Amino acid sequence: MRVVFICSLIGRGGDVIQVLEMSWAFRELGHKVVLLSSTSLQPYNHASARGRLRSIARCLPWWTKDFVELTLQWLLACMARRALARESYDLVFHRASIYDFAGAYLAKVARIPLIAYLDAPFAIERRSKEYYVQLGIPEEKILVLPNGISSRFLEFDLKLSEDRPPFSSDPKTCTIGFVGSLSPWHRVDLLLHALSKLDDRFQVMICGSWCRV
Repeated sequence: MRVVFICSLIGRGGDVIQVLEMSWAFRELGHKVVLLSSTSLQPYNHASARGRLRSIARCLPWWTKDFVELTLQWLLACMARRALARESYDLVFHRASIYDFAGAYLAKVARIPLIAYLDAPFAIERRSKEYYVQLGIPEEKILVLPNGISSRFLEFDLKLSEDRPPFSSDPKTCTIGFVGSLSPWHRVDLLLHALSKLDDRFQVMICGSWCRV
C-alpha cells in the first residue's frame, strides 16, 4: 500500500520521534511511505535558528499561533497536493492538529481513505471518543490507543542495562527513572514530592529536554 503521511505543527521532542517511528512502522509492514511535514523533523533541535523561532513562537498571543497553524496547514496541503499529482496513493495518514483540514481535503481530492491520528494528553484522550461521536463520526471508526514503547527499544535498553549496570551499585537502592519533556502535565513535581517522603533507599534520575515543573 502507498501511504502519504502528513503532519503540520508538532513539537520538537517526542512528537518528532513519534512521527518518524510511525513512518518507520509503516515501512516495516511493507508499505511505501512518503512523509511530508510543513516544519522540520529534527528531534530536540533547540539550538538552530528554526528552533529559536519555535521557542519565541510559544510566547505569542493565541490568535497569532492560530494564524501560523492555519498557514502551515495550507502549505502542507499544497505540498501533499503536488505529491499526489506525481503519483497515486492508497491512503492519507494525517497526524492531526487543531486545524487539520489538510488531511480531509487531500482524501476528498484524491478519493482515498483518511486516517486522522490525534495525539492528546491523557485527560483529553479519555473524552475524545465521546466528543467525536457527538460530532457525527461513527463510533466504530474511532480507536483510542494508549501510549506505548516500541519493542525494539525495550530490547535495546535490556541489552544496554546488561552492559552498563543501573545507576547505583548498591543493590538496596531503588533507582526511579523519568525520561520526557518535563512538561507541566507530566507532574514530575508530584514524583519529587513523593520521593521526599521516602527514605534514602530511593533515588531518581531525570532526563528531559527542558524544565518547567
